[in-house]
Formats: sequence, C-alpha cells, structure tokens
Amino acid sequence: FYFEVDMPLSEKLADHDDVTFEQIRALVIDDNTTNVEVLKHQLEAWQIEVYATTNPREAVQEIVDSAQTCPYSLALIDAHMPGMDGFAVANAINEQLDETSRPTMLLLSSADLIRNNDALAAGFTTILRKPVTRDELVANIRRALADTSREQAASQKQTVSEDVPLLFEAPVLLVEDNKVNQKVTGAMLAKLGVEFDIVEDGQQAVDAVSSNDYAVVLMDCQMPVMDGFEATRVILEAAEQTERVVPPIVALTANALQGDAERCYAAGMTDYMSKPFSIAELRTMLRKYAQQQAAA
Repeated sequence: FYFEVDMPLSEKLADHDDVTFEQIRALVIDDNTTNVEVLKHQLEAWQIEVYATTNPREAVQEIVDSAQTCPYSLALIDAHMPGMDGFAVANAINEQLDETSRPTMLLLSSADLIRNNDALAAGFTTILRKPVTRDELVANIRRALADTSREQAASQKQTVSEDVPLLFEAPVLLVEDNKVNQKVTGAMLAKLGVEFDIVEDGQQAVDAVSSNDYAVVLMDCQMPVMDGFEATRVILEAAEQTERVVPPIVALTANALQGDAERCYAAGMTDYMSKPFSIAELRTMLRKYAQQQAAA
C-alpha cells in the first residue's frame, strides 16, 4: 500500500536555489575533510570560487600570495585545529597583510567557549557555530560582503584633502594590550602619517600622559592591571591637581552595545570607537581633533 502527495517546494529552500555570489573567491580551512567538502560544495553551488584545504599554513600562504593579484573576499576558518588554530591563522594573515588586502574572516567553532570580543580582536567579523545551517551561512556571507562594499564605497568618496597626512604637534598615544590590535592600529596610524607611542595597560597610560604631551589618546577599555575607564579617571584627577592639559581620550571598545557610549562619557572620555574599525573611521576621528587643535 502506498500513496503520493504533491507538495509545494519550501520557499526557504527555493530562496537558496536562487542565491549567487558572482566574482567572489573564498578560502575554507578546516582540519576535518568532511567539513571542508561540505562547505566547498555549498559555496560552489552559489557560484563562489573556492580554495579548500585542511592545512592551515597552506591557507595563510595562499591568501598572502593571492592578495596582490586575485585576492580572496572571504575566509572561513575553523577555530580548533591541531598545530595552528584559527586564531593563529588570523594572526598570521594580519601580520602580513593590511586591512585593504585581507579577506573578511569568519570563524567556525563547534564550541561556545570562544568569546565574541576575542574573535573581534583577532579580526573575525563573526562566529559561526557548527553545524552551520545554509540560512546562517548565506546570511553571514551577505552581511560580510555588504559591509565590505560599504567600506569600499566610503573609501572611494574620500576627497583629495583626506589623503593629506594628519598634522599634530604631538604624537598620538595608543593604549592597547592586544599585540595584534597594536600592530593593526599602529599600521593604520603610520599610513595616516601620524607619529605614535604604544603602552599596554592603563597604569602605563597614566604614567605616559603625566610625563609627555599627546595630541590624542586612543584608550582600549578592557586591559589588565588598570582598565581604560579607571585610567581615564586617574588621568583627569591628576590633571586637576597639576593644571595639566588633558588630551582628547577616545575609547576603543570591542562592544557595540547600547549604553557603551554613556559609560565612556561617564568615565570622562571624549569620544569612542567600536572595534574593529577601518582606517577611514580612524582618519575621520583623528581629523576632527587635528582640525580643532589647529584652530585653537
């Protein structure tokens, strides 16, 4: 005994049949061969050109070698791999390529132990929890490509005057404990023609500001020894006693949550930026203070 029933095709599945990402290159790195093949098959079904490998070092070399000729738009990187995990892969890419040459990196993880802040600090735009559904995958790819397109459009709208190096009478102080963030932000500042010093925690920031003149302080919020909020309070209290001029303090926060701005301002910070930020966003922030200081 059997019977047949005609059922309509699910609209959700039908939507995926129409998905295409033309002229997009993606690299997939996972030590599990099955995972690699599944992702590769799915991406290729959406017309994405895919380079898939189980070798992390091969993946890094492929991304670096292709950066100047045919760069990758996306890199889907497994978090847990023997010998060289996903964070080590991201660090290696960050060290060898600037933000304009790096692919958008998505972190694949089967565990919930990885914090979003740690992933953002390493340069990942999001964490995809395994097993990744097609809905999640296509939504995150679309979001990543849309963010990249917006940054490129903003860069193309830069005026000629914005290409002129930023002029400060004193260096900028970068307060950041994360080595990768130090290198990335430092490279941005150098590209903008800005002299800068780097310290690794809030106490060092307090000491530096008390003994040196700075045009702007870029203050990470979460650091060991003394965090950015407490460091700002100490700097302001010391300035009141010595009548020393306090430079603008711009908070660097890994959270883009409601209430972050209020907390930064309550601590006495002048402004704030959410990480990860682009060189265009950093330029805009610093230019504001360069113009204010030039007019003073």
